[in-house]
Amino acid sequence: MRRPAGPRPAGALHAPGRRRARRHRGNRW
Repeated sequence: MRRPAGPRPAGALHAPGRRRARRHRGNRW
């Protein structure tokens, strides 16, 4: 949903386990 403009990469935004589901679900977040 929201993408905070931070120095950290996009992968650090979500947990390793959560980022996997986000790709499968195809959500916008």
